[in-house]
Amino acid sequence: MPKGVYPRRPRMTKPLAVAKKKEAPKQPDPRLKGTLYEYMDSDPEVLRLDTQRNELRELINHSIQQSQKACHKVAEYYRSIQVLQNQVSAYQCCSAEEDEAVKELTGQYAEIVVEGFTAVSDELYGSMVAQSRLLTKHHDTATEMKASLDTLFQKWSAARTRARKEWEDHQAKLEKQEAK
Repeated sequence: MPKGVYPRRPRMTKPLAVAKKKEAPKQPDPRLKGTLYEYMDSDPEVLRLDTQRNELRELINHSIQQSQKACHKVAEYYRSIQVLQNQVSAYQCCSAEEDEAVKELTGQYAEIVVEGFTAVSDELYGSMVAQSRLLTKHHDTATEMKASLDTLFQKWSAARTRARKEWEDHQAKLEKQEAK
């Protein structure tokens, strides 16, 4: 026999017969000893739905915050574009003397500076459009989640109603037993 392998031991007795377990009398839910609201709030289904609602609320708040940030960003882009367009207007209507002054300051004529402002303005406009799309996406997500939250609230309310009925039924049974 290889090292470390031991032969099986023969069984000396027959296996014990498995006795059927007697069912213990059903004990009432210990939560029923508390108040109605303690019972409803400790119901597993109510707790699960309440947790889901809280998580969904956090997601909604996050989505709303993101849409607000995107909205502020759109406003910043818009203000920047307005400043650039004002500068374009100022440089387009400049005299020959002002054109020479711009040439001395920037090394380029006013017409080239205007083209630069226009190019940057166009890029900012593209960024503003992208932020607007992002804003819409976050807003739509928050709206969808609010609809889901309403559905969860209805389920949560139904679970609390069911728990209330269970508690009231149990209280009615207790009153009947006490009356006997």
